[in-house]
Amino acid sequence: MAADEIEHEVDREDADALRAQLRTTLTEAMKARDAVAVRALRTTIGAVENAEAVPPTAFPSATSSEGPIAGAAVGVGATEAARREMSVDDVLEIIGHEMNERLVAADQYEAGGHEERTHTLRAEAAVLAAFLTDQRRRRFLRAPDEDTEADADGVDLDEGDEDSAHT
Repeated sequence: MAADEIEHEVDREDADALRAQLRTTLTEAMKARDAVAVRALRTTIGAVENAEAVPPTAFPSATSSEGPIAGAAVGVGATEAARREMSVDDVLEIIGHEMNERLVAADQYEAGGHEERTHTLRAEAAVLAAFLTDQRRRRFLRAPDEDTEADADGVDLDEGDEDSAHT
């Protein structure tokens, strides 16, 4: 599944639609047996779902010291909490972060002489880049500790196997 097949279908206006598109693309990648896309999409969907999780401090403290289990929550729904609502920007931020992590790791693997892993990480980044606008892609094309943007023209995110911007 090529990154350019994804880009034209992405809804960047609705967070629920964007999450649904991630899942649909994952299903298509699984059917196509595209291990690279499956790996990138599964970890990204997991990151989005983890970000939606409510911190443990948000749970109501409806506990009891009586009964068979001291400190256990009492009552139906006592441990239920609504998940955090994510905006489109929040979801796109996570996708961009996941893409950038792969590009930074690819540079590190390349410096260590691991060309096959470098190629795989760049291909995963290309899958995720298809969900981002060009402007947002460029924003994430830098190492986490750098303040300046990398040269986005040096990384071909549509193919995922070209030379890195940092070489």
